[in-house]
Amino acid sequence: MLQWLTQLPSLSPEGACTIFTIRHVDLACQQQVVVKVDIYSYEDIEKAMLEVIHLSGVESVSLMKDTMDVELAVIGDVDPADIVVRLRKCCYAEIVTTGPAKGW
Repeated sequence: MLQWLTQLPSLSPEGACTIFTIRHVDLACQQQVVVKVDIYSYEDIEKAMLEVIHLSGVESVSLMKDTMDVELAVIGDVDPADIVVRLRKCCYAEIVTTGPAKGW
C-alpha cells in the first residue's frame, strides 16, 4: 500500500515529515540509512524522493531538516551505496549513519 501526501512538507526545523510509507510483513532485516543531501527547493525534494522510492526494498523515506542540513532517513532492506548513487543523479549526497531501523 503506497500512501502519498498531497503537498510537499515545509523545510522547517521542527523535525521530520514522512513522505510515504510502504509496509511489509518481514521487518527482521530492516535498516535505517540517514543521508545528507543538498536540497534548496521543492523541485529538488521531488527529484530526490522519486530517485529513492524507485529502489527495491525501500519501506519508508523521511525528510528531516536540522539547522543547516537536510537529511533523508531511508528505512528498508536496501544497500546504502545504492541510495547515494541514485541521489547523486540529482543532488550532492553523503551517508551520515546506518544502523537497525528504530520505531518499527
